Amino acid sequence: MGFGYALDDAGRAIFDRFIEFEQPDYIGELLKTIRDFAEAEQPDVLYMPSVGIFVMTVFMSNLRIAPL
Repeated sequence: MGFGYALDDAGRAIFDRFIEFEQPDYIGELLKTIRDFAEAEQPDVLYMPSVGIFVMTVFMSNLRIAPL
C-alpha cells in the first residue's frame, strides 16, 4: 500500500501486490482505509521503512496494524 508516485517499478516488483492510494482530502480517510484493509486481510507484518518521510507514516506508527 502506498502512493503510486512514491514507488517505481523496481520497488513494486519486490512485493506480491501493491495497492495504490488516492490522495485523500483528510489523513483520517487514509488511516481508515489502511485499518479496514488490515482487519480484512489480517497481515502478519507491516513493512514500513520510511517512518517520517510521509505524514501518513507518522500517524501509522501509533497504530497496531499487524503483530510485527
